[in-house]
Amino acid sequence: YINFMQGKKTALTKNRIRRLGEIGFDWDYAAVKVRGEKVRRKKGAGPGMNHALWDERFNMLLQYLEEHGHTRVPQKGKQHAILGTWVSEQRK
Repeated sequence: YINFMQGKKTALTKNRIRRLGEIGFDWDYAAVKVRGEKVRRKKGAGPGMNHALWDERFNMLLQYLEEHGHTRVPQKGKQHAILGTWVSEQRK
């Protein structure tokens, strides 16, 4: 999101921002890094991500939101690592 707002190359489009906004996506949330661990950027997580994969992650986020009541997905732990990384990438 930050990259989009700064006019930098990103997978986010106005439509994707609108869709995330409609579900109450928390754009300001900043995840705390635990023990200095860094999450490596996965192939397909950045500007080149295809529409089908983005939609798949968005649907995962909808399920998470329904289950947890928020969009602050943790990046650590196996259960939500992929989704947490994707959510973090949307905020960049």
